[in-house]
Amino acid sequence: AQHTTLGAAQVAERGVRAERLGQAAALALKRDLNAAATLDDHAADQMLVYLALAAGPSAFRAVELSSHAATAIWLLEKLTPARFSVTPAHPGVLVRARPGVNSDGPC
Repeated sequence: AQHTTLGAAQVAERGVRAERLGQAAALALKRDLNAAATLDDHAADQMLVYLALAAGPSAFRAVELSSHAATAIWLLEKLTPARFSVTPAHPGVLVRARPGVNSDGPC
């Protein structure tokens, strides 16, 4: 995506050298870039609620969806009129969100 900023990070762990953390972050970023991801797996978990509440359709690509994201999609479809679709994008997945519309107009 033309206007996408993508990053990666690793949480410091006792006994793990900074160089190893940096290498892990670089590998995660490379994986996301190779998949043409617009969100990393963790950001995807967090963005779903905003997509459900957005004024119009939204979409993002990720390498994969976590079980947290799958649960969030299930819950958001129960609590809001929004509907999601998740399709393979080789590599990765494409997630589309369509905010619901009721008889009174957009939600």
